[in-house]
Amino acid sequence: MTRLRRLVFLLMGLMTAAAIASAQRAGPWRWDLQQSDGRAPIASSPVIEVKGKITRVQVGYRRGMPFLEVDEGGRTITVFLGPPWYLIEKNFSPKVGAMVEVKGYKWNDGVMASTVRLPGENKTIQLRDKDGWPTWQSACCGRSRR
Repeated sequence: MTRLRRLVFLLMGLMTAAAIASAQRAGPWRWDLQQSDGRAPIASSPVIEVKGKITRVQVGYRRGMPFLEVDEGGRTITVFLGPPWYLIEKNFSPKVGAMVEVKGYKWNDGVMASTVRLPGENKTIQLRDKDGWPTWQSACCGRSRR
């Protein structure tokens, strides 16, 4: 019986260690985490400005996170937007060929948009607040970001 208990405790310890390691690997993109100054984790990334022509628009339900591909002087930059329902609610529909100005945060090889401006349509959408939190988070079901 003592061997069985030892085995059970060993397995419980291994499972606990695996759970802790998994939580640590989740990294700074978990929504329930915030920096000590109240900013969103994405706000620790460098701020980037992109100006160029839209070469691709990927927006729609069940197609993953909506994004734009922007040609900025021969370099293609992927700009991630917000959820499709929020873009529709704000009547934001960028078109291929339109000029765009984006402010956002470096995210992997692209940019997580904070503000997107379409100068030709005189239209701007705010996707994140000054602390980097998504503006649609409170728009959906009255949820608070914290």
